[in-house]
Amino acid sequence: MIFLYWNIHKNQDLFPLIQNIIIEREIDLLMIAEYPSISPYVLLNEINKSGYKYKYVKPIITNEKVRIYIRENFGNLENFEDETGISAKRLYSEILNEYITLVVCHLPSKLNNSDANQSELTEDIKEFIDRVEKKSGHHRTIICGDLNMNPFDEGLIKARGLHAVMERNIALKNAAIINGKKYYFFYNPMWSFLGDMGKGKVCGTMYYNSSKPINYYWHLYDQILMRPEMIPFFDDMKLDIITEISENKLITSNNIIDSKYSDHLPLIFKFNI
Repeated sequence: MIFLYWNIHKNQDLFPLIQNIIIEREIDLLMIAEYPSISPYVLLNEINKSGYKYKYVKPIITNEKVRIYIRENFGNLENFEDETGISAKRLYSEILNEYITLVVCHLPSKLNNSDANQSELTEDIKEFIDRVEKKSGHHRTIICGDLNMNPFDEGLIKARGLHAVMERNIALKNAAIINGKKYYFFYNPMWSFLGDMGKGKVCGTMYYNSSKPINYYWHLYDQILMRPEMIPFFDDMKLDIITEISENKLITSNNIIDSKYSDHLPLIFKFNI
């Protein structure tokens, strides 16, 4: 199953490009953050012109920050639990004959929050995920979204946060015991994009020159995390940050994101489920 997540910065002009990428990359499940203030069915009508037939997954709450579309007759995606900025869905896999939990989110902007505030926020996210996993009775969990944090930020790596590690062998240990308490791991493959010797054509999904003494320029805000139970089904060769759609280059000749499209690049990944 092929997934695409894209923060489109409320740009309705991207709808034809979204239709194109669905065809080119054979997308099965589409997640759009910062959707413009129009009906979600406008995009649905556009992408269904492609000949692929999708359905819109109507959320439980009206202010859900990520719009989700799934190809008809491909999978059953059901609402499970929603909060502002984060949503848990149940996805049935006929291959596994099991349900998988897909947690989709768009967390508050780093521009408006300190690192400490974002670190605190991930403790609330952890509580949400723990509650959803207890309710579902399994740990077959995938997180995807604009986390507005880099993989190395405290909220991503701390045990009381998302506890997402860079190496699958560590994640496969399942949990760490700290002061007598068990903290389950997530595996974060996005670390592999860091630096120009890393995976892909770019070093992040967002480029921002803060003109401050500490300046990363490239940021990996859009990420995919998974519990150890999902690692065997993850196709790491298909994980990519998309820089071109139908000969439309999303980055400039200076290798920064072309703002006429969005301030984020799309993230594509695949699970054999």
